[in-house]
Amino acid sequence: MSEAWCLFAAAGLFVVASAVSLYVVHLRRQNHRLRQSEAESRGRMMAQQLRHHFLFNTLNTTACLINTRPNLATHILTDLSELFRAMLQHKSAITLAEETQFVRRYLRIERNRLGGRLGVAWRVPDAGHLRVKVPPMTLQPLVENAIYHGIETRKQGGVVYIGIEAREKRTIVHIRNPVEDAVSTGRAEGNRLAQKRVAERLFHTYGAAARFTRELHCGEYRVTFFIPREVP
Repeated sequence: MSEAWCLFAAAGLFVVASAVSLYVVHLRRQNHRLRQSEAESRGRMMAQQLRHHFLFNTLNTTACLINTRPNLATHILTDLSELFRAMLQHKSAITLAEETQFVRRYLRIERNRLGGRLGVAWRVPDAGHLRVKVPPMTLQPLVENAIYHGIETRKQGGVVYIGIEAREKRTIVHIRNPVEDAVSTGRAEGNRLAQKRVAERLFHTYGAAARFTRELHCGEYRVTFFIPREVP
């Protein structure tokens, strides 16, 4: 076989190998875009389910107060309108600063309803570390769970702790609350469902870089999630 023929054959193999490699890259990109589209679609669906749950609970609270405390019911509806103005923006991601502001509005509604039974303790870094992005309605369902499954089950109420830690490559969010026996309250199943939805949204956004943990320790329920500091 001549040297020229060998060079021609090698060139042909190189062209074929390059074409196959490019086609594989193309397929991988298409698959990535498809997974990303599916993740965004599932994320929107789960966020919508969380919004419906939140709206139902808040309107139920207002209905209970409208006859006995009409002024308070009016304040709650005003706060609710501000919350829904933010929710109807349909963003795929918002900053932690925006999310915590949303949660503060939600907590104002709940403190109007529960009064002195609900205490809140925040520990957050300075604003510069709150620029990390999260899916909307990430913190609120977890805080709502802490109140519904924890504070409301206790005659004396309790304190919900919300902490955010900024590390070099990741952000860690803690939510803790005191609890009574979950079996006796009959509320544990709804708690797991909301947490599952939030965890799924985090995993769809960040993939394997996200972590979500929960534990019951010494009468305190703790939910923690870890996310990278890169913008999704």
